[in-house]
Amino acid sequence: MKHNLLTTMKLLVGTAIAIAVGLLLVPVMGTTVVPGMMSGWQMAVVIAAAIAIGTLLWFAILKFAKGYTLAFFAAAIALLWSDLARAIWKDVLTIIGVFLVMYAGYYLCVQVMQESWVQTRRWMWLSNYFVVGAIAIAGASFANRLAPWMAIVLLGVVAVYDAIAVWKTKHMQAFAKLFMAQKIIPGLGIPKEKEDSWALLGGGDIFFIVLTAGTFVKTSIGAVWISAACMFAALVVLFAISRKKRFYPAIPFIFAGQVVALLLLLCGVGI
Repeated sequence: MKHNLLTTMKLLVGTAIAIAVGLLLVPVMGTTVVPGMMSGWQMAVVIAAAIAIGTLLWFAILKFAKGYTLAFFAAAIALLWSDLARAIWKDVLTIIGVFLVMYAGYYLCVQVMQESWVQTRRWMWLSNYFVVGAIAIAGASFANRLAPWMAIVLLGVVAVYDAIAVWKTKHMQAFAKLFMAQKIIPGLGIPKEKEDSWALLGGGDIFFIVLTAGTFVKTSIGAVWISAACMFAALVVLFAISRKKRFYPAIPFIFAGQVVALLLLLCGVGI
């Protein structure tokens, strides 16, 4: 096991809460984020293109403009939280207010965390609130716009990308190290006893669990939770077999969990 049992349990519990919140938001967020009418294929292309463009953008920010990385990340989080305001209240002033509060809150949170390791341990829970909440909102926003089979195909493609990015090109490892050096945690972070050390599950992993499981809302509620449970179980397996000082891509394991869920659903379980 890569982390001790307590740290692993905290990471898994936080992940389970984020997934549950995202799935509960799926009915609320079904008509937000992307304006106008888009087909499922168009949405899948948008998500895939966003991953590619986002990867290049973050490379540029981290390499050439590190001082602006926090501002970009805070703006992205604030934007996703403002989508929740748009879904619930549909009021321009409310959306602007949520955006400004979330931007300022996350920005100040990271600024405090950068002061010392003691402050990092104290404030990382709030950073998790901003980041994981925004990720759950993003996954819920897109879930209603994709058919389950499209989401599964997209998950498979991203699983291949994730494996290459972590094990072959290793640029995902570079991302993680650079973000953590600036105390910007791109996902769910749990501080450990050793200074400047924490357990991390990338935000994209949580996003794709919420996205894929959420697409089954049109099938049945049982199908949604079976899909989510199988993908979450795959993460548990990953944490159990992982080893210290090694990086592992989570999406291939999540995809394997979804394949198991699909087989169960084809057998009539949960439908």
